[in-house]
Amino acid sequence: MIKEYLETPIGLIEISGDDTTIYSVQFAEEVREAPTYAFLPRELAKCLDQLQAYFAGELDHFRLNLAERGTKFQQKVWELTAQIPKGSYYTYKQLHQQLGEGSARAVGQALGKNPFLLLVPCHRVLASSGDLSGYAGGRQRKSWLLQFEKAYQAPSQLSLF
Repeated sequence: MIKEYLETPIGLIEISGDDTTIYSVQFAEEVREAPTYAFLPRELAKCLDQLQAYFAGELDHFRLNLAERGTKFQQKVWELTAQIPKGSYYTYKQLHQQLGEGSARAVGQALGKNPFLLLVPCHRVLASSGDLSGYAGGRQRKSWLLQFEKAYQAPSQLSLF
């Protein structure tokens, strides 16, 4: 597994992966290990390309092989969250109702452990009140991401799933 870093409009992102799998995508304060390789592993390079396309407004959905992590419930929450269209949002309660198990609080806790920020777009999940609570990247990043995505979303695609 190799780590690579990408500077974005909302800060530095650390991506861990190899030729076949992405293990995590998280915000980082600094580069923790200097890259020392001649070329990027295939899936890691693909992830970097897709993240760059996302921030250029050219990508709506990530297509990457993500490592199976977390509990079965967390995986269900992350899988459902990955289906929320760009420019849309869902509430913790709506996700809970869609899953038919756990609670809105349990959904929030599962999203708090999401190792694939942006790839599994937990920033698209809000409190029932519309509050931007509960994002590992912070409220400011969550707000930026929602505004950024809305700017690239066609009006006919603003409905929830």
